[in-house]
Amino acid sequence: MHHVFKIALLALGFFILSVPLWLKVDHLPLRLWDESRNAVNAVEMYESGDWITRTYKNEPESYNLKPPMLSWFQSLAISVLGINEIAIRLPSIIASILSLMVVFTIVWISTKNTLFSFVSAGILATSAGFYGEHVGRFGDHDALVTLCSTLIVLLVLRYDNTKKPEYLYLMALTLVFGVLTKSITILMFAPGIFLYFLFSKNVFSLLKSKHFYLALVSFATPIIGYYILRESRQPGYLSLVWNDELFPRYLNTSKNLTYHQSDMLYYVRLLAKDVFSYWLILLPLTIVPFFSKKHRSRGLVLTALILASFIAILSKGTSNFWYIAPAIPVLSAFIGIGLHGFSKIIKIRPILSSIILFGALVYPYWTAHSYAQNTYEQSYNWETYGISYYLKNEDLSRGLSNNTAILLDSIYGFEPHLFYVKKLKHDRNITLDRKRMYHIGSGDTLLITHQSTFNWLQLNFRVKTLDSLNQYTKRVVVSSK
Repeated sequence: MHHVFKIALLALGFFILSVPLWLKVDHLPLRLWDESRNAVNAVEMYESGDWITRTYKNEPESYNLKPPMLSWFQSLAISVLGINEIAIRLPSIIASILSLMVVFTIVWISTKNTLFSFVSAGILATSAGFYGEHVGRFGDHDALVTLCSTLIVLLVLRYDNTKKPEYLYLMALTLVFGVLTKSITILMFAPGIFLYFLFSKNVFSLLKSKHFYLALVSFATPIIGYYILRESRQPGYLSLVWNDELFPRYLNTSKNLTYHQSDMLYYVRLLAKDVFSYWLILLPLTIVPFFSKKHRSRGLVLTALILASFIAILSKGTSNFWYIAPAIPVLSAFIGIGLHGFSKIIKIRPILSSIILFGALVYPYWTAHSYAQNTYEQSYNWETYGISYYLKNEDLSRGLSNNTAILLDSIYGFEPHLFYVKKLKHDRNITLDRKRMYHIGSGDTLLITHQSTFNWLQLNFRVKTLDSLNQYTKRVVVSSK
């Protein structure tokens, strides 16, 4: 009975931790850049039934070059839930909740302590780099690849503890999922794992095991097979992948695109100031167990080596704040394991540990919950997302017809609303084409979202506003002056 009660209490705890990951998840429209494009990929895959080649505007995708694992999950969600934001974001939400459980398990294996394991999951759930934009509750690739990379850490720990070959095959399967989600990102944990096997003096026994090589083949075969198949169906795909996904992108030497690149301390500052700032104050305490052979667990060493090598590799390449996402669960587990070791060294009582740790969770959880509860659009984004909001609004969108065209600013005319255009086509068979300024004629009905566009129309036509979402987003009809 006590065991059942403990499981029920943990389930309740995980439910509470998960709230910031799904509360009001459909409030904001799909975001630039990747999420809105991923959504179009998923809708077109759902409609076409082509599960190999991602497409955008019904042409083979040449910008978002990642394999289609995310699109598969999103398309399946669309088939169940329909074309909406929840279907696009659901795979990320599920992956993020599972990541909480994996972190719990990593810490529990290392400590056999439920309190510190749960608090570690709480650290992850309340870290802005996890629940925030581009990761936990958004339809990007990062939540899925973060789950895969965190699961790899767990499997390495399990293999190291048991030497059972099935964990090698599970690692291979997880790597397949990770690469099919976000290319080589998951392989960036490999140097840290190799260093760990050197530390644990298991590297030579691993290299002598036939299961290691069989697992390696099990990993490589489907990955190579997918890329060959994709190249056969989309000639030139491998060249695009090399330039815009692999080493030329990492080194910012791509022939096609230029990426943002910062100094070597970018990700350290990012962790300290933004995505993990609250919890880093505990970092000095977690270092103490390293100086105690009795309390320096293998889990602590593994997570430390992975973190150090991953951040070092990441810091040499192009920079984006969401690239650090796979490190957040590992860092959460590292702190949880380190705090447990520290509590053993100073011999703090369990009841006092509980009060301190749960007390420490209150403020960051409140912050994460408030982030989800009070989600709102930044004022500088209304022009970008105005059409998305307009098409989400049932009262306004009811007036649309095939005679309405979308007119965007010639410079800042991004299209995060294409998902909603496709939804309108699927649900009501209404097509909203984009029209360029040099094709505008008297009598055209236009949906606009930029003040600059409205100003240009007023300069060249008589403009009558039919309805509006706000000062930027309007449906207008133009006539000759």
